[in-house]
Amino acid sequence: MFIQAKLVPKSYKPLKLEQGMFFVTIKNNAIHLHTLNFVPRDVEVYTQLNGMPVELYIVFEGNPNLKEFEILATPEQIGWFDDGEYSDEISDITIKQINKIFSDHQGYLSIEFDHITNQPTLYDNKVTIRYVDEDNDDDEFEEYEQDNNDDDFEDRLINE
Repeated sequence: MFIQAKLVPKSYKPLKLEQGMFFVTIKNNAIHLHTLNFVPRDVEVYTQLNGMPVELYIVFEGNPNLKEFEILATPEQIGWFDDGEYSDEISDITIKQINKIFSDHQGYLSIEFDHITNQPTLYDNKVTIRYVDEDNDDDEFEEYEQDNNDDDFEDRLINE
């Protein structure tokens, strides 16, 4: 089963910059991730222009009276991407898919979750994520709301 969660970048100060680190820019009011392709000669100037590198976490935004955020996946655990219900394959997540999560879904995603253990499901110590399917959730809610607001709702219950 998949639950909704949020992908969040957290900046940190590394001992040194390394190829492959993530950096954030803002494009069209959305987070856009890019990787460091080569280590710059002047690290200080680069970080002044681009900020510090970031690590990605997946968090559950829960009841604010209990815990504001619960970490569901650490950077090392973010790895698998599922194309959705109509695909039975998972693949390594790409930066293009991560950027789509930020740009099209404001950082929200679906993560595979085991309700028995109350933990994300891990395969090779990595979580499986997919895009949030907002359209289906809205349709189901609207259908439920419409059914429950009909004047003849009680009549249908009695006759069914």
